Parts: sequence; structure tokens; C-alpha cells
Amino acid sequence: MTAGLGLWLLFVWPDPDDGFFALVAFAQVAIFAGVPLAHHVRGRAQPLDLAQLSLVSLVMALAIYGRFGFGQADDFAPLLAATVAVLAVIPATAFMLMWRRGQEGETRTVLTVLVPAVMLAFGALLLVTPAWLAPAMALLATGPLLWCEARRDAPALHAAAWLGAAMALTALAVTPDFSVELSQLGNLAEPVDMLRAGLRWAAAGTIFAAKARLSRPALSRSVGETLAVALGYGLAAQLLPSAALAWIAAIFASGLFVVVPQRVAAWGTALAITAIWSLEPLIGWATGGIMALTGAPFMVTSAVKPLDIVLRVAPLVVALAMLLTKGRDLPANLRAHGLAGLAVPGMIALHSLYKQIFAITSPVQFEDHGMGERSIWQALLVAGAYAAGRSLPAGLRRPVSLGLATAALAHFAMFTLFLHNPLWALQHVGPIPIVNWLPPAYLAAIVALRIGHRQWDDAPPAARTAGDAAAMVLITLLAFSLLRQAFAGSVLTAHGIGPTESLLISLIGILLALGFLWWGSLRASRSWRIGSLVLMLVAVIKVFLIDAARLEGLLRIASFMALGFSLIGIGWVYSRQLSRGADDTGVKAA
Repeated sequence: MTAGLGLWLLFVWPDPDDGFFALVAFAQVAIFAGVPLAHHVRGRAQPLDLAQLSLVSLVMALAIYGRFGFGQADDFAPLLAATVAVLAVIPATAFMLMWRRGQEGETRTVLTVLVPAVMLAFGALLLVTPAWLAPAMALLATGPLLWCEARRDAPALHAAAWLGAAMALTALAVTPDFSVELSQLGNLAEPVDMLRAGLRWAAAGTIFAAKARLSRPALSRSVGETLAVALGYGLAAQLLPSAALAWIAAIFASGLFVVVPQRVAAWGTALAITAIWSLEPLIGWATGGIMALTGAPFMVTSAVKPLDIVLRVAPLVVALAMLLTKGRDLPANLRAHGLAGLAVPGMIALHSLYKQIFAITSPVQFEDHGMGERSIWQALLVAGAYAAGRSLPAGLRRPVSLGLATAALAHFAMFTLFLHNPLWALQHVGPIPIVNWLPPAYLAAIVALRIGHRQWDDAPPAARTAGDAAAMVLITLLAFSLLRQAFAGSVLTAHGIGPTESLLISLIGILLALGFLWWGSLRASRSWRIGSLVLMLVAVIKVFLIDAARLEGLLRIASFMALGFSLIGIGWVYSRQLSRGADDTGVKAA
């Protein structure tokens, strides 16, 4: 109580003489801090004694700085620094005695003396150095704590070392140069003193690197790794141009993964920084992709620029590819996430590079070249799916092949089949019958279905039936589209369907139905035979309701007779095929 009252009187003393103030302050320190320290030297100190010597030292430093520091710190800086350093010696001496006695495990009492000692030492260093050196001074004040933590495992030492790390991070953030240095982390860098900035970020990063190395608890170690890598990246950003930073982060991630793969937080942080660099161009591409889903053409202006691919997207792709290649022992779920993370930016980069070939920038160009651009892209995806299914390692073969085939099929279904189908949208397919963009577009989708059928060998029966139905629909649409092109030319919507073309559509439907029936019999596939029957019925109904309605007199009678005989023949063929399928099923069951 006497110590508290004496310190309070120092704070409220109105205009004291400097010498007399110093004499009274010295006497109070000698009595209120020196006596508890003497008890501690003799081994008779109680926790309250240790708390008193620490608080008196800390509060006295504040009182002295309040008297001599505000407004005149430059005049008294060396003397103030020396005074604060002497005050720091008091709790530091108390800790050294506890260290020699092996009492570092007494967490509360150790922190009681250790925290004020670190804060006073840091304050003394700040008084005689420029503000920009504050992180380096935090490193000097924290260095002894890190040494102690490396020698002995004690919670108090860990906590005090974290206090020093927090001081360094705070010192880095609150000093005036920080805002300019922060701009170096991105691509909007401002001029900065590289030597100063590098020293500041290196000092703060060194503390967290030591914590990552020394901390025993997993959470503490992970926090140290994360901040050490982040500050290491900040150090590189102060010294290197922004164009190289994404690659620097990727190199950090790859190197850390190869050297210390168990340090997940470290290489994960570097990988996250690499991914952040790719966000802006990828978001621009995604915006164009979302608009494309509504029917707006995806122009080359929405694609990622080649320079951005090289400097911002490629580092992420390379880092993820390295992780998947070298990380064969990673957990299956982590490898799956890595593969998905690689697929997205990788496909976006390839798609953006591909968009530069056609370089479509207007709706007119899209009408002329959109069908060709989509068809080649889908064919490339299918070729990639086929190559992946044959050449990749067993663990990657199926997911990569299925992923590429699915991407090709989804792209075809959304853009070529629905949004920009030449049957109802203005799209040039080419002037030459058969040799135009229709066969590549539809055949790529059909081959993608076949690849999916092979790779997904354990698919449920319903999925296989859906795949067969989709293939039949695509073959039918391809045939009808080719017939339309033969009559209408490059633009399938140029004019309406005439009687001759309508009859040929029905005929093609019947021929396709027979073809599906033959294929279903050859492959013993019930779904193809049912699809054949459905298509045949649709074609017959069309002939009966539409095509025959346009004929008159004997031509209509002849057409009905031909249709009747055709139905009799078709019924006979179906009955034989279905009975054969039943016999085959019975033989297999036997």
C-alpha cells in the first residue's frame, strides 16, 4: 500500500525539481523494489514480493517518462534509456535467480517478473533508436527469451516468447513506414527504402521462425509457421519486383513441402499466398463464364491475359502439380482437394490460352466462328480425357479422365446443345455437307460418354441406361442437323423445313431406329432396343400425322399401304429380337 501511494504521489507531484524528483524516485525503487529483491535473493520472497518489485519497476518507468519524456524526449533520451534499462534489470535479476534454481516451471511467478523485464528492455531500446527500427529492437529484447525457451520447456517461457513476438508484429504494424511497405505485397507497390523495409520484416519474421522451430504445442507451432512464412513473403516483397512475387510464393510452397512436408501450416500458407495472386484474373474469367451461362457470348476480353497466366496463374498450377507429384503419402482427402484445386486454375489457364486463337471480340465473330471454337475445345478435352485414361498413374487416371470427359460433355450440353444450338440459334456450321462443324461437336460428346462408360466401370445400372439414352439422342440430333445443313446451308435457321426434307427426316428416324436395334442386339443391350422402339414409334407417328397429311388421293393410299407393310416388317423384326434377347437371358440364367 505504501508503494502504491508513493508511486501515485510521483505522478501527481506538481512541477517538481528535476534533481529532487530523481532522488525521491531512486529512494522509492530502492525501498519498494530493492527490499523484495533482497528477500528473493535470500530465498524468502513470497509471490506478492515478486509482483511488487515488477510492478514498481514498470510503473516507475512510466512515471519517469511522464516527467522527462513528453515533449523533451530527444534531450533526455540516453538518460531515460539508461534509467529504464536499470529498472529492467530488477525483474530480470529476479528471473535469473529463478532460472538458476530451476523454478521456471512456476508459471505465474515467472511471468510476473519476466513480462515487465521484456517490456522495459524493449522500451529502453526504443528510446535510443529511430522508430523504423522498432521490430529489430523487439528481436533484441526477445532473443534471450527464445534462448531460454530452446533450453528448457516451460509454459511461462513459451508465453513470454509469444509476448515478444506480438511486440515485434505490433512494432512492425504501427510504425509510419508500414503502410508503404504493405503496398509492396501486391501489384500496386509504392517507392520504399528496401534496406530499411527488408531489415524490419526480417526482424519480425525471425522471431516467428524461431517460434515455429521451438514451440512444442501443435497449435502454437502452426501459428508460428503461418506468420513466419507470411513475414518471409513480406520480406521478399520489399526486395523483389511485384511481377515475381507469385512465383516466389510458389517456390516457398514447393520448397517447404519437399524439405519439411510435415510443416503443413508453413507450406499451406505459402500456397494460400500463391492462390491469392491468382484470384483477380480467375474472378474476371469466372464473371465472363457466369454471363456465358445466361447466353452472352464468352469473348476473348473475358479470358485471362497470357501475361497474367504466366505471372499469376501458372505459379499456382505448378505448385499444386508439384504437391500432387511429390505428395504420394498425403491423405486421400487432401490429395482429392489438391487435384480439384489444380483442375480449376489449370483448365481456366488452358481455356484462356485457347481463346486467343479465335480471338472472338464481337457478336458477329461469334456467329461466324463460335461453333468451330466450341467444337475444337470440346474435342481437345475429350482427347485429354482419353490420354489421361491411358497414361496417368492409377491413382490419378480415373478422376482426371472422368473430370475431363465430364467437362467436355457439360460444355457441349450447355453451349452447343441448348444455348447456341445451330438448329435454333444463328451459328455458322460450315457450307459443305458432312464436312462441317456438326460431326466434331456431336462426336466429341458421344466419345466423352463412351470414356465415362469405360472409366466408371462400377456405375449403377440407371447411370448406364442414362448414358445410352444420351448417346442415342445425340446421334439422332446429329443426323437431323446434318440433313438440315444439306438443305439450308451453313446457317440451319436460314429457311423453314419443306415437304421433301420432312419426309427424309422421318426416313432417317426409321433408319436410325433400325441401327439402334441392330446395335442393341449385337451388344445385348436392352436400353438400345427400347430406344430403337421409341424412335421408331416417333417416326411412324410423324409420318402418319404430318407427312401423310400433305399427300392427296392415290399417293396418300400408297403411303398408308407402305407404312402398313413397314409396320408389319418392323413388328416381325422386333419380335425376333426381343425373343432372342429373352432366350439369351434364359441361357445366362441357366
